[in-house]
Amino acid sequence: MVYGVQWNYQCGGPKSLLRFRLNSIEADVIYNLGESAEFTFCEGGKYILSSEGDLVDCAMGKVVGRLPFPKVEYSKH
Repeated sequence: MVYGVQWNYQCGGPKSLLRFRLNSIEADVIYNLGESAEFTFCEGGKYILSSEGDLVDCAMGKVVGRLPFPKVEYSKH
């Protein structure tokens, strides 16, 4: 399977996880990723991780874990 992230770069807004159909240019939205700033695929594309800490299983299209990333920046002393 091939997955991608869709986002309207002109207007901004939420992002969607897409699954591209084999031998086609069409794709299906399988999960609403929301408005996290960044995403990265991991485990060879099996999961996508948001900068908010959500770990989404691409095949199932659902959150399977959450990493406790800090929500605020702390000053350095």
